[in-house]
Amino acid sequence: MRGGIFDANYQLEKSDVSHYLSKTNKQVFEYWLKINGSLPQQFSLSAFKELISQSHDADFRRLCTEYLPLKFSRRHGDPSRPWNQFSINTYNEADGSKILDYQGNWRDIYQNWEALVHSYPNFIDGMIFKFLNAFNI
Repeated sequence: MRGGIFDANYQLEKSDVSHYLSKTNKQVFEYWLKINGSLPQQFSLSAFKELISQSHDADFRRLCTEYLPLKFSRRHGDPSRPWNQFSINTYNEADGSKILDYQGNWRDIYQNWEALVHSYPNFIDGMIFKFLNAFNI
């Protein structure tokens, strides 16, 4: 649970990708809005990878590849200890819509994503990109 699980196997939601990109990079988000019209509201990871591969925008390719639709995760720590605060968010309290929410740290990546990638091997590129992009070299 600490590393989260992928929502809906290899199906992605356009609204969640849009939300992620809007919070990540304004120019990439504007580019996404121009090109996502051919995608339905829910689409496969393979369709997303095809769209990514057709783009010549390096930031778009990088940020979309590291997009991981994780849900049901929590920060590292023992939930029984009173000083640890946890919030496993599964829906938006304002409107009741589903949200994907990842709360993790480097320990989660090392310990939990190894097992997760065996269950969802098609997300390995995203996990590697997410890890390497965090170094900001």
